[in-house]
Amino acid sequence: TANPKIGDNYIELAEFENKTGHSDAAADALKRGLNLSPDDLRLRLILADFLLSQTKYQDALTTIQPALTANPRNAAMLEITGRAQLGLKQADDAVATFKKLVNAEPQSSRRHQQLAVALLAAGKGPEALDEARQAVTFDSKDAAAKFLLVRLLVASGKPEEAAPLVQDLKPQYPKDPNLAQYEGEIALQLKKPQDAVAAFQRAVSIADRGPIRRLLASAQTQAGHADEAEKTLKTWVDAHPDDAASRVALGDTYLAMNRLDEAAAQYTESIRATADNPIAENNLAWVLMKQGKGTEALDHAQKAAKLDPQSAEVMDTLGMV
Repeated sequence: TANPKIGDNYIELAEFENKTGHSDAAADALKRGLNLSPDDLRLRLILADFLLSQTKYQDALTTIQPALTANPRNAAMLEITGRAQLGLKQADDAVATFKKLVNAEPQSSRRHQQLAVALLAAGKGPEALDEARQAVTFDSKDAAAKFLLVRLLVASGKPEEAAPLVQDLKPQYPKDPNLAQYEGEIALQLKKPQDAVAAFQRAVSIADRGPIRRLLASAQTQAGHADEAEKTLKTWVDAHPDDAASRVALGDTYLAMNRLDEAAAQYTESIRATADNPIAENNLAWVLMKQGKGTEALDHAQKAAKLDPQSAEVMDTLGMV
């Protein structure tokens, strides 16, 4: 049976433990309270939600399951279940769970957003995009819904639809690096590399990160400024020598400039930073082949093929070597 007084006491204890930095003790306090009052749904929900915040997805799912079985339409319990399933990479189960919430609350922007995220995790991009569109339709002022829709539109290669949403969000979020990045990606898709350079430079000024640097370098190269792309990437790689992906990008930049020795050096360092690195292995094989080093090229091409046998580019390189 549920004893509200027990629940209140243990919730208060858990809040104290969490505020003082003792998250494990906070969870233990909630678990002790639930053992004493197993029918206290509020306490069970709070514990499951807290476990989610600690990325203990299976524990959260186990905690909420008995209550959900008894209350299969409870929205809060379904939401926790769906979030836990996503954390456990049980994307199809999460889709089924969030569909129940959408069916129960068909005009809720938030529910459509949650289903969109689950569909995306399940590899169902077009369906996710449809749900994101519905989320914005049901609440055109929900910034989170617009951000999600922009993200999916960019990923789907629909820059014309995404661009007005970005312009709508910019006045409210002028310092958001993700929005600046989306603006740059949209410009690239519209074949406006100079506009993309400006957007990515703004993103870098807000939050300097490897992925944005790589996008900026790509835009600079497409705009005909390979020397600037080299500077963009070399500055980053010098400060972050273990960033394997950025080393590959710098190697690609050198390759485009026909500076083969420098390209090979970057691919080699990328492989050292990340051993299972099919892109770097493949690109190094290509450079070595152009340098006339057939035996070494074959070795790296075979490694790339073993790591990523489904890649057409990798298999093409192997066939040419």
